[in-house]
Parts: sequence; structure tokens; C-alpha cells
Amino acid sequence: MNPNGIFPIQTASACKLKWTWSTIRLLDGKTDSCHRCNHHTFDIDTFNFHNTAEKLEQRATMLDGDWPIGIGCEFCHDVELAGGTSDRMFQKGITGYPSELDLDKKCIEVTPTTVEVYFDNKCNLACVYCIPAYSSRIQQEIRKFGGFRHGFNRSEYSGYEEIFPVYNKHEEYDYIKRKFWEWMKEHSSNLLRFHILGGEPFYQQDMDKCIDFFNENPNELLEMNIVSNLSIPHSKFCSYIDKLKILVHNKKVKRVDITASIDSWGNGQEYARYGIDLSLFERNMYYMLGQEDWLRINVNQTISNLSIKHMKYLQHKLIEWRKLKKVSQYFGLVVHWDFLHPRIMPWQMWEEDFGEVLDLMGQDLVNADNKEAYKMMKGITMQLRQYSEYEMGKIEQMKLYLDEIDHRRSTNWREVFPYLDI
Repeated sequence: MNPNGIFPIQTASACKLKWTWSTIRLLDGKTDSCHRCNHHTFDIDTFNFHNTAEKLEQRATMLDGDWPIGIGCEFCHDVELAGGTSDRMFQKGITGYPSELDLDKKCIEVTPTTVEVYFDNKCNLACVYCIPAYSSRIQQEIRKFGGFRHGFNRSEYSGYEEIFPVYNKHEEYDYIKRKFWEWMKEHSSNLLRFHILGGEPFYQQDMDKCIDFFNENPNELLEMNIVSNLSIPHSKFCSYIDKLKILVHNKKVKRVDITASIDSWGNGQEYARYGIDLSLFERNMYYMLGQEDWLRINVNQTISNLSIKHMKYLQHKLIEWRKLKKVSQYFGLVVHWDFLHPRIMPWQMWEEDFGEVLDLMGQDLVNADNKEAYKMMKGITMQLRQYSEYEMGKIEQMKLYLDEIDHRRSTNWREVFPYLDI
């Protein structure tokens, strides 16, 4: 790895993530190179998740200055076409890349410097826009109620028995986890970043395994990032934070990031991230705000029809929290259900809300991360302004889907989001 260098491939479409980043879902043996891209299977026996045929083809396409088609790269393409700042552009300035590129800037078979791993789907929340692959609570709902009515049965919702072809076969799941840790033993010294997602990592046994692993296999250049909903019993959460602090202070890793998954604030968020405890979230947040620079805090927001009208309330919270400690911000648009995407509504419905958020963000440009977040939000705003249109068919789908959610959870979306009932 080259920990300090700037990504050297500068074609019109080249994305650093394609060369540096790999996501692995151990539940079903799938991988991708960006959270916006489609997952695909990889050979579990060789465990060559970073240099699959699909990824090699995508890198070759980008070397030619073209955009890969139909895999999710369209998001960044459209943001940039609208004149905004995309994830691809944001990532280019972050240091570190595979050392193979120092020898050959056209090399497409490389060693990853960032690994993002989903160990399993154990989670205490059932977010409206999530799927069973990332939430055991949604999986439990499917066991209880069966598949969704009204034609919403993606493969993940058709029935719980086939949701995880690896996970449901215990011996195969044990095997893929063993192969993962073998890979880590051999390659973790090449990593600059290690991300843990779920489910909810702090409810998973593998969180302890990760801490133990880096105690035994230190990497002083490594940044560990844990993505959490922060709705963890306070004593349990504090215990993990204290363990991670020791990990850094003993120079086993360089630093730890906690990325809090939250989109807005108030009853809209309680509906969208079903099961979240906002008072507990804030209590845990304040414990992190009291930590020294060994710990970085990020907030990751999923923008959907369920969050936009309530985002300003979270922005006020962020302004409060930043009085105590730096808190970075990152945005993404909902991906699993296109009828929850804000582009199905006319832009006029959201214009004032995005304007308020941008105004609040503009008052809070205290560091470079805040400025990048502001540019990212402006990019999303420009994209939605250009591509949003009234899609009545999708809106009707959204209503039927939320009716299904209410049927399962005894909630009432029309009371929380009356403006969506059009």
C-alpha cells in the first residue's frame, strides 16, 4: 500500500473505490466496491473477493474513461452531470491506494486497502427502507407475517428460508467466516481502513472477535470504522468504547471512527428507523463527544421521502454536538426501494426543506469535513432538482408499501407524513 499518496489514475470516470475498496457480505458470499453498486458472488474457496471478473471489467472500463453501465455508478454520473459533487469526486482526494499502482498505473489486479465487512444481520431495528440481509428484525417479521402483499416480494422477501443461501447452512457460514479470518491474518497489514457493519455490530459476537484480532495483529496505520444505530444499552455501549480506546492507546490501530446511522430527528425518524430510541441515541452520542481525538464521530444520513421534512431537526442537533467535538456528515439516497426515493415527487415539494438544511449547514462550516458535506448535499440537491418528477405509479406503490408496514407494526404513516398522502 501507499498510505500517503493521491490516487494516480485520473481518467474522466476513474473511481478510487474500484481499486481500493471491497465490501464483503459473509451471510451470502457477495461483494461489491461501493455501497451504491450491485453485489455479486465471489469464490469462497479462493476468497478472492477484490479481483473478481466483474470488478476487473469495471476497472478496465474506467481506465478507458468510460462509466460502467447498470451496476450503480449511475448515481455519481448523474450527480456530476447535474454539476454537483459526487461520492467519486469526494473519494479522489483521500490518501492511500494499492502499492501495485506505483509500478503500473494501469494495473487492474490489486490488493485492497479498505475492507468493509458485514458479519451477519443481527439488528435491533427494522428500518422501513432496509431488507432482511441487514436486519434480523425484518427477517423475524417475515417469519411472522410471510411475504409482502401487493407485489413487493423481491427475492429477499419471498420467504425467510431462502433469504441467506450461506447463512442458513451453519457449516457453510462457519466456513466462510473461517476463510475471512484466514484472509485477514495474511493481508490485514496491507489495510488502511477496516469497516464493520451489520445489522448492528455492537449486538454481534464478531465485534469482540475484531477487537481481539487487532490486539493480536496490530496495524498502526489502520483506521477502524464501526457503523452503529447507537440504540445500544448505555453500559454496553460505554464498555465497547472503552475497549476500543485501549486498542488505540496501545497502538494496535491508528484510530477508531464510529459512524452513527441516523437520517433526521423526531417522530419521522422513529417511524423510518423502527425501534430506534432517540434519547438513548443522544446519551450514547454524548459519551462519544466526551472522548479525546482517538475517536472520530461521523453521522451517515439516508435521504428518503421519510426523512426530508425532518432533516432540519437533526441539523440543529449536529450544531449542538459540534460545540463539544467535531462530527462529520455523510449523505446517501435510499437504494433498495425506488418508490421511497425523493425523485418520484415534484421538486417543489422538497425545495424549501433542502434550502433550510443547506442554510443551517452553511452556518456551520467550521472544518473541511463540514465543507465537503455541504458540497455533497448541494450535489444531491442539484441532482434532485434536475431529475425529480411526479411519478403517480411510484407514489401509489409507496402508499401500498407503507400500508403494509403499518399492518405489520400497528403504525400510521399518514399521521406522521401527511404530505405524502397525495
